Amino acid sequence: MPASAIGRTELDEQLSAQGADILRITAYENRPPAAGTMDLPAALTEGRLDCVVFASPSSARNFLDVVGREQGLACLRDVDIAVIGPTTAGAIEELGLPVAIQPPGSSVTALVQAICDRYG
Repeated sequence: MPASAIGRTELDEQLSAQGADILRITAYENRPPAAGTMDLPAALTEGRLDCVVFASPSSARNFLDVVGREQGLACLRDVDIAVIGPTTAGAIEELGLPVAIQPPGSSVTALVQAICDRYG
């Protein structure tokens, strides 16, 4: 089972419960750039974006780590936040931010459709 070093293990557990032998292999690690090394687009810092999309909890946390928690939260307070599914939604809400767009199914296709529906 190739997976992220920080990936959830529910699938492994469910397959094991059904009798499968699972060998989990770390296929990649999720590492953000060093704090302070990233320039934010002017559209974000000037409040000209409508929507910011997060496809994983770590992407939201890493965004705040890289740009600085206060600046990151300030940038995200006035935009719609779109998430791919409930796990990411929970992480956004734990940060004190509202989720504006969440598709009924956790897939890229469903997320794109939900964003299009919101702004269509």
